[in-house]
Amino acid sequence: VCREWEARASGVDKKVRLVLIRIGVVLGKDGGAL
Repeated sequence: VCREWEARASGVDKKVRLVLIRIGVVLGKDGGAL
């Protein structure tokens, strides 16, 4: 999913600054985010 989205986003006008950020959320085995 990330690669497809980034490939589409990189097609923007070259005059526009493009910043791609990948974040991840780690989930605990008992539920909730760590």
